[in-house]
Amino acid sequence: MTTDDNQPDIMSTVRALLDGEHIECREYPRRDFVAIRVVEREAPGRMRAAAVLVNDYSLDLLIDYLQQARHRMRMTPYVQREIFRPQDVRLFKRAESAVAGVGAQWGNELRCHELTRAVHRFLDDTGLEVVDGRLGPVEHSWLEYMVPIDDTARGSYPSYQHFRRVILDVYAPGRIPQVQMIHRSPAVVSVGAYVPTERRTDINERIVTLVHAEIKRAAERTKDAAQ
Repeated sequence: MTTDDNQPDIMSTVRALLDGEHIECREYPRRDFVAIRVVEREAPGRMRAAAVLVNDYSLDLLIDYLQQARHRMRMTPYVQREIFRPQDVRLFKRAESAVAGVGAQWGNELRCHELTRAVHRFLDDTGLEVVDGRLGPVEHSWLEYMVPIDDTARGSYPSYQHFRRVILDVYAPGRIPQVQMIHRSPAVVSVGAYVPTERRTDINERIVTLVHAEIKRAAERTKDAAQ
């Protein structure tokens, strides 16, 4: 169990790892875990990393997590800085969280075609559409949406305005991470491999419904835990 006595040691460890970033610590009413939030100095309302300490023995896991988080916070890829909008990144993270809610009991019966439709149903975004097609030689399904023309070119490449579609692939074959967001621009070599074809007629709707329900339950548990 965590106590007030060991909290200063935990916080000094966190401060040493994150080199002076703003740190907030909240002890929850049950007093059996502490949540540590790291927020940006320039934008205090935005959280950059979070970790939950569960019992004293988790300190090593916390240190490992924060060391990884520190490296992640030091670099933002070009496409996130200059091409994708904040709402694109939020949608990507929601898709990542949705896929993370799918249990390990599924095997090859859960195909990209069903998972894509389950995530699409969960995200409930009218701008998203399910696309069936091919990725190279592989039959595949993914999500895709159109970016408004005025929002597309954030950086120094106004020609991107002519390539306004974004692919959200929740089951990228042969690659990790599993969930990927890809801008349909000529600068992205692999994007041309995503070729839409006819709508599939072999979708197992029962699996789609089961996976969607599982994702929804996982999201509700996460929401309850955060309250």
